[in-house]
Amino acid sequence: MKMKLTLAAAAAAFALAACSDSQGPDASASPDSGSGSGASAIPDAVLLTAAPDGAVDVAVAKAGAKAGDKVVVKGFVGAREEPFVAGRAMLVLGDSTKLTTCDKRPGDTCETPWDACCDDLDVVKASTATIQVTDASGNVLKAPLKGFGKIKEQSDLVVVGTVDAASDEGAFIINAEGIYVAKP
Repeated sequence: MKMKLTLAAAAAAFALAACSDSQGPDASASPDSGSGSGASAIPDAVLLTAAPDGAVDVAVAKAGAKAGDKVVVKGFVGAREEPFVAGRAMLVLGDSTKLTTCDKRPGDTCETPWDACCDDLDVVKASTATIQVTDASGNVLKAPLKGFGKIKEQSDLVVVGTVDAASDEGAFIINAEGIYVAKP
């Protein structure tokens, strides 16, 4: 339980971070494809072959969902400089209707085009979710989501899951049961 709360606190801090001088968690050990020993720890059943019905944007889900609710959310991997947690099945999902990534800002030469570092921090906070894949005990899997099902920065996803009990105004955490990669 202590590890779950520690990871939830880390997820909250990780989801709120915007552009900074630091590089964030090192994802260099993450595979670029679904193959490899790290990605195999995530059950293949998590990867959906069809988009689930009823998906809503992250900000809509965050505004109305509470701990224990089943949700279907859609968004993009990003909204921060490093949207993955190295060695963990966690990522940040941003709301593409509320956030403007660097690649959509004329003249922006940011090295992380998936970042929303120029957006107001309150908007970023209201428009992001931490997506995590957990085991039967509720512990985050020790395998990277980066590369699983070809997921990478700027991938468009639809996630089916349950709002985690550690979610609050600052952190919207979804325990993913299914992930559909709409755009790798």
